[in-house]
Amino acid sequence: MLFLMGLMTTGCLWITEDEYQDRLSWGEDECDLVWYVDADGDGYGDPNNIITACALPEGHSSSSDDCDDSDPLVNPEAEEDCATGADDDCNGQTDEEDAINCIDWYQDGDGDGYGATDPTCSCALGPDAVAQGTDCDDNDPDINPGQAEICSDSFDNDCDGTSNDCALLGEVDLSSPDAAWIGEDSLNYAGLGLAASLDLTGDGVNDIVVGAPRNDRQGQDAGVVYVVPAIVGNEAQLESASVVIEGVGDWGRFGNAIHSADVNGDVRSDLIVGSPYPENDTDKMGYGQVDFFTTDLVGTMSADDADASIEGAELGIGLVSRLVVDSMSTETR
Repeated sequence: MLFLMGLMTTGCLWITEDEYQDRLSWGEDECDLVWYVDADGDGYGDPNNIITACALPEGHSSSSDDCDDSDPLVNPEAEEDCATGADDDCNGQTDEEDAINCIDWYQDGDGDGYGATDPTCSCALGPDAVAQGTDCDDNDPDINPGQAEICSDSFDNDCDGTSNDCALLGEVDLSSPDAAWIGEDSLNYAGLGLAASLDLTGDGVNDIVVGAPRNDRQGQDAGVVYVVPAIVGNEAQLESASVVIEGVGDWGRFGNAIHSADVNGDVRSDLIVGSPYPENDTDKMGYGQVDFFTTDLVGTMSADDADASIEGAELGIGLVSRLVVDSMSTETR
């Protein structure tokens, strides 16, 4: 009977007789524990709806962290969801990154429609947002997966992981080349001597060297060598090439054979040109001569501008089709 009376007089709910006897000495205020109404039954109470009692009443919670006690899907244990537009997890933020139903997007730094940063997943797209993140250089709008590869410019223009996509495969229609350089005149034999080279002119672009050994600029069959950029899309006359090297003397056929290699150890490409019939010395006509150009090539030049040369020792083939340069002595002009 004392236990029941104690419950009635103190207002404390669901305590044992021992607890009641113990609390008789506290005074009435010592039993005022705070509880929060949990109207939606999600285990978290409304911080603005408080009662006091000695034990947890039904429909209440010891937690006051519910930010919407009318919705059981909104509480600190919930996951943020872009679809609701609410602060689902009660962290004080709405629709933060990586929420459920977020959208992946990439920052496009150069405005070419492709991003290069790691993806961001958010409920709303940020400024300069794009759906593709495959740009390999987000500082250059001319480099992205939508671009065509430019041969031998040393850049991965189409972002496929290599800068050398210009190899020929299968059947090739020569009537529609990717680039074309036209000789100055008929019977010049432009292209008889031909070589691909790293940059020879100092402009940062790889080059193609074209020999026209029967060009008559400086004498009959004196020959000419042209240096043109190795860029797809060009179609032009060789006479407009930025670098032209003219042979000297009749029948020399300067440019009959061409090669590119580093002959002086400066870690840059040098130009090597063969003339099978040089006429610098009429007594040695047909002995052959190899000229070396080891500095940047500029404008219109002469075979006499070569930095070094080798002359054949006896009458015979002026230059073999494949030139191997290694530890050879040269006669400097």
